[in-house]
Amino acid sequence: MKPVILLAHPYCKSFNHHVKDVVVESFKQKEKVPVVIDLSDEGFNPVLSTEDLRLYMRGETSDPKVREYQGILSDCDELVIIFPIWWYEAPALLKGFLDKVFLPSFAFDETEDGLVGKLGHIKKTTILTTSEVETEFMREKVGNPIETSLLETTFEICGITSDKIWLNCEHIASGSEIERLQFLEKVRMRILT
Repeated sequence: MKPVILLAHPYCKSFNHHVKDVVVESFKQKEKVPVVIDLSDEGFNPVLSTEDLRLYMRGETSDPKVREYQGILSDCDELVIIFPIWWYEAPALLKGFLDKVFLPSFAFDETEDGLVGKLGHIKKTTILTTSEVETEFMREKVGNPIETSLLETTFEICGITSDKIWLNCEHIASGSEIERLQFLEKVRMRILT
């Protein structure tokens, strides 16, 4: 199994892309070669079409990229997701990825006893974000969308239950270079442990 890096930022010179490079290098230090999915670079269409919605409950899709991404995630034991927080949420590119890729029969099954996650082979999940607002503001005033909606709900339903963490680089536009370097060091330590 391989680590997978999922990047959802459209600008190739963004700090998010630099974070991705640091994650790749950190995995290489551990003698692991990650698979990088750069959704913008790959031209992923995040829109759930009428046809996709019709096929959804059967766990099917009209988008061939979805099957490719599912194959990659099926062979993944560590997942790193990198994205900017815009309007206190993940960008549409990432939301659309989850809508289209985390399908029934792939990410979960619906049984008489409830939903049963199928991605339990992913043993370590790291969400790395950037925002202008403080992390605590998002936790306390905005309903904690990353930890509550993504880590504790969506991922739990899909069986991703162990070793999950969210690290956010706040004040991305107004902060100092020292703050960004400190964030990158936290990223390195998370990947290397």
